[in-house]
Amino acid sequence: MIAASRLVLDASVVVKWYVPERGTPEAIAIRDTIPFLAAPDLLTTELGNAVWKKLQRGEISRTDADAIIQAFVVSRQVALYSARPLLEPAFAAAADIQHPIYDALYLALAEILGCPLVTDDQRLIRAVAGTRFAPMVKSLAGHREGVDQSRTQDL
Repeated sequence: MIAASRLVLDASVVVKWYVPERGTPEAIAIRDTIPFLAAPDLLTTELGNAVWKKLQRGEISRTDADAIIQAFVVSRQVALYSARPLLEPAFAAAADIQHPIYDALYLALAEILGCPLVTDDQRLIRAVAGTRFAPMVKSLAGHREGVDQSRTQDL
């Protein structure tokens, strides 16, 4: 279980609040128990793209997709930070770990806020292994312990 009162979350975690998939109970437990959740404002784009992909693949209906987008827009569950001031440290991180800057924006925010980044992105977890970022990146799977696996959220 991730023990923290503040977390940075990426889209791989937040999308699970709205679409039942592997890791949904853990993502919902984080949403419901951690008092401060943050992300770069890029989260809105990434979440929107993830929902669009699920719609294109036929995994969700247009009605469900519209409801997810509306629910996120009116939600205040995640404090969003402008990507502009994160760009320089994110670029340095991306160059250091040879990984796309999209994910490095989340790393930069976590570093600035001094709290862990929780992700279900295995590529990112592998990219930070053995780097100075490794201690701050937590796998969503690490939150599995102690989570009631029967909890899900309806769309």
